[in-house]
Amino acid sequence: MRLSFWCAFLSATLVPSVVAQDKLFEWIISEQPNIQECSDVGIYLNEEGTITNNATQPKPPFYMRAFEANGTTTTSLIGTDPNNLSWKVNHPAGSNLILQVIDSNGNSGGVAPDLYNVIPGSSSSCHHPPLNTSLALVPQITPSKTTLNTCDPLLLAILGGTPPYTLSIAITDALTSPNLTIPPGEDQYLWIDRAPPNNYLIAAACDS
Repeated sequence: MRLSFWCAFLSATLVPSVVAQDKLFEWIISEQPNIQECSDVGIYLNEEGTITNNATQPKPPFYMRAFEANGTTTTSLIGTDPNNLSWKVNHPAGSNLILQVIDSNGNSGGVAPDLYNVIPGSSSSCHHPPLNTSLALVPQITPSKTTLNTCDPLLLAILGGTPPYTLSIAITDALTSPNLTIPPGEDQYLWIDRAPPNNYLIAAACDS
């Protein structure tokens, strides 16, 4: 697993605070792997398998979670009509993103299998505002290396901000990106990598 990119900050989300559930539906994006900043890209949903219980149907509205390497993670409304969803790329050119779509209950449509590269567009006016925070997330791997093997431990240390903290870990082609609550008084989390090799990983931290 490649650890070339790390997300140090997580912005305040626009959806209720919920833990993402197992994959309930599938989605695809109309452009890949390069997407233009401030462009509107189509998002298309497909239900996973045959779902007969209405209680388990993905429920609008829908949101895009964009994990930016060494930057801000955003959660953006992409629409309420599952047949007409669109995401505005609100990250600057040069960003590397892992993308996930969730519904209003936090049910996951899965994490995209690719790392997306934001390229210059005709406008840069849609960028999310910069965060005014001292929060930082520092990965600690022993011995020092740039790759993480399956079953390797990864110690994530959180600096600054206001506890308690929440961690999110996004892995390309995963079913979901779990939200992990750090107990009060703690500022570290030991995570064991159970993902298959040759994927990208971005960890994000959010304070209170």
